Amino acid sequence: MIELKDFVTWVQMPKKKNSTTKKSDSSWAVKIPKVKESKSQTKTINESVVLSSSIKLLKKSYDLIKFQRKFLSFSLLSYIVLSAILVINISAFSSVRNLKATYIHGLLTIGSNISASLSTLGSLSGTISTSSSGAGSVIQFLLFLIFSLVFIKGIREASKAKKLRFSEGIYSSTYAFIQLLLVILLLVIESIPVIFSVFIYQTIFSNGIAASGLEKTIWVLACGLIMLAGLYLIVSSIFALFIVTLPNMRPWASIRSSWKLVSKRRLLIARKILAMIILLFIIFGLIALLLVLLIPVISAWLLLILSLGSLIVVYSYIYSLYREML
Repeated sequence: MIELKDFVTWVQMPKKKNSTTKKSDSSWAVKIPKVKESKSQTKTINESVVLSSSIKLLKKSYDLIKFQRKFLSFSLLSYIVLSAILVINISAFSSVRNLKATYIHGLLTIGSNISASLSTLGSLSGTISTSSSGAGSVIQFLLFLIFSLVFIKGIREASKAKKLRFSEGIYSSTYAFIQLLLVILLLVIESIPVIFSVFIYQTIFSNGIAASGLEKTIWVLACGLIMLAGLYLIVSSIFALFIVTLPNMRPWASIRSSWKLVSKRRLLIARKILAMIILLFIIFGLIALLLVLLIPVISAWLLLILSLGSLIVVYSYIYSLYREML
C-alpha cells in the first residue's frame, strides 16, 4: 500500500507540460510579419519607369524600322502609289520649280524671306498630299487609316523580332479598322481646343483687337490655357492608337488604359513627343531644302515620300515610348 506521505508528495509535484503538442502546433503555425506601408510602396509602377532620352528613342525607332524595312518599304510604296492615283493634286507639282528662286532669295537675306520660303514649302507639301474634291479627301482619310494599321502591325511585330511578309501583314492588320477609326475621331475631338486657341490667337493679333500690352498678355494666357487643355487630352489618349490594335480590345477600354498608363507622367511624355516633332521638323526641313535647291524637277515626289514616310517614323517613335511605359 502507498503511504500517506508518498501520496501527498505525488500530489504536490508540478505536472510536466506536453511539449510535443506545443512543438507540433508551433510547427504548423505561420507567422505573418506586419509590414508598414511606406510612401515608396504606394507609388504606381508607372512612376518607377525611367524613360530613355529622345535621341535614344529615335535610335530604337530606327532599329525597328530597319528590322522590318522590307515590309514597311513595300507598304509605303503601296501607300504612295494609291495616293498618287486616287488623291494627289498633280497640278501642284508645277509650283515646285518656283520654290528654288524663292529659297535662293530667302537664303541671301535674313528674316522674313526665309520664313516666307519655309511657309511656302509647308503649304506646298500640304497641297501635294491633299485633294481638291470631297471624295478625294474621304479616300485619303481611308488610306491613312488602313496604312496606319499596316505600319503599326509591322512595328509591333518588329519589336517581337518577327519579320512580316507583305500579304500577311496587309491581311492581318485591318481587323481593328473600326476601333482605330473611333480612337482617331476621339483624338480629333480632343484637338479642337488646340485648333480653337490658334484660331483665336491669329484673329486677335492679325486684326489688332488687342492694343495694349495688358490686353495682349491676357489673350496670350487665355489661348495658352485653352491649348494646354487640348494637349492634356491628346497626351492622355495618344497610346490608345496602339492599345486598340490588340486583339479583342474595345476603343473605350483602350482610352482608359492609355489614361492609366500616362498617369502622373503627362508632362514628361509631352516633352518626349515635342522633342520628336522638333527633331523631325529640323531633319525633314533640311532634306526638303536640299531637294528643292538641287533637284527641283523631282523634288515634289520626294517631298511626297518624305511626308508619307514620316508617318512610319512617328508611329515607331511613339510605340518605342509606349513600350518603355509598360
